[in-house]
Amino acid sequence: MGTWNLPQSLEKAKKLQNLLKKPLIALDAESKLYDLFGDDDLFDSIIEEQRVFGDDLDVRDLVKFSLEYFLKNSKNATNPWDKEALKICQSLI
Repeated sequence: MGTWNLPQSLEKAKKLQNLLKKPLIALDAESKLYDLFGDDDLFDSIIEEQRVFGDDLDVRDLVKFSLEYFLKNSKNATNPWDKEALKICQSLI
């Protein structure tokens, strides 16, 4: 598994929060998430679901599921979590 970015800063957490307020279609997900939440397993899941359900699939639930994993397994985090970023991310799941 390769993880290069998590929404651990307040700025990234707020951007992710705003991004997830409306549907995030599979076709655009990687480019919109890459600098906020970069994880190979997440992107692989998005691609797999996109193949089955099409480019217009809303992948917010996949993002939330992956985010939940990282919140519960903080040892896998790329950096320490900012306290406010953590609260925002917890509210998303």
